[in-house]
This record gives sequence, C-alpha cells and structure tokens, in this order.
Amino acid sequence: MTEERSAERLIVFVDAVVAIAITLLVLPLAEVPRHDDGSTLHSFGTQLSLDISPLIGFVVSFFVIARFWWAHHQTFATVRRWSWPLVQLNVLWLFTVVLLPAVTAISFEYDPRENPLSVGLYIATMLVSSLLLTALSVIVHRDRAVAPDAGNAASRNRIIGGAAASVAFALALVIGTTFPVINYWALWLVALTGPFEFLVRRAYRRREPALARLSDPDARMAPSPELPSRTPAEQPAGE
Repeated sequence: MTEERSAERLIVFVDAVVAIAITLLVLPLAEVPRHDDGSTLHSFGTQLSLDISPLIGFVVSFFVIARFWWAHHQTFATVRRWSWPLVQLNVLWLFTVVLLPAVTAISFEYDPRENPLSVGLYIATMLVSSLLLTALSVIVHRDRAVAPDAGNAASRNRIIGGAAASVAFALALVIGTTFPVINYWALWLVALTGPFEFLVRRAYRRREPALARLSDPDARMAPSPELPSRTPAEQPAGE
C-alpha cells in the first residue's frame, strides 16, 4: 500500500470537517439579543421560549450528524486505499454535512405548519446526505482495491441500513411537506427502520446457500447420486 493512496488522511479530514459542522450547530443558540447598553433584551424565560424551536433543531441535527458520522466510520473501518470515486463522493457528502447547520438555522426560524418549504429543505438535505453515504457503502462493498475484505456480509448490511434510512428520509419528506401538521415529526420514521433492515437481512441469509451453489461451478456440474441397483432377490416377480 503506497503512502499516497492511503485512506488515513482522507478519514482524518472527514472526521475534522464533521466535528466542525456539529460544533457550528450551537452558534445560533449563543446569540442573545441585547440593548445598546449591553443589558439583555428579554428575560431568561422569554428568551428560552423564543429559542425553543432553534433548540429542537439543534438537538435533531446534532444526533442526525452523529448518526451519519458513525455510519461513515463503520463503512471506512475496512478501507485501506482511496479511489477517485470514493474521494469525490466523500467531498459531496461532506458538503451536505456542512450545509446542515445553515439549513437548520434557517428552517427552524419559521413555523413549519405555515411554511412546509422549510420542512422540505431540512429533510431533503438529510435525504441527499443519506443517499451519498449509501453510495459510499456500495463502493466499499464492491471495490477490493479499496477494501481488501469487500463483499462480505458486514459491508452488505451497511448498504441495507443506508438504503433503509434513505427510504425513511424520503417518506418523511413527502409526509412532512404534504401534511404540515406533522412537519418535522415525520423524521421519527428514521428511528423505525430496524424491523425493515432485519427482514431484508434475513431474506439475504436465506438466499446465501442457494446463491453459493449457483456460483460454484463444481456444485453445478456434480452428477446426481445414482440409485443403488437392486439384487435379484429384491426384484419383483416377472422381471
């Protein structure tokens, strides 16, 4: 493995960018309106009530970015070399992660029941990020030049998990924008992807023995076992 192809620097760069993005989420909450003389414009209780929506956005985005980072960490745990498609998708994925703090600050300034577009912008950013992360998992699963143990069950399960999350984000986008009363609550669908992932993984486990036989030329060409010949005593009368 040559040094210029090592994935270590790419992974460190990704971790640093994600850390900065997740820190940027809190900056809007640190702004307290003040009078010209420096005194606060509102009382603590009033200010807290005004910040409740941005605070909810901070909490949701924090855990979403944390989940994305953990999925990326698991995907790249076996990556030893980088490729250009891998680098390009990583840059695009990082763009969505860095964009999320700004989208969070903008979206949660508006009432989601009166401005479904803000809900759509927020969830759509997460959807694109999830799709890019799933695409990264596909590359790692298929390219043995990137990950020596590509194609195993663990990398396949990460693709299933990413696809399930992407479907959940897509459904949340449709439901949250179509029914403004639901708005951001539609994101709870992402927390319910576990049973879907379990069913898909179990279906793959059931198919593995049959797929292994189809891919094994010796198993396909093996002759069927012959029936033992009967002795004269076992033959029915008249034969």
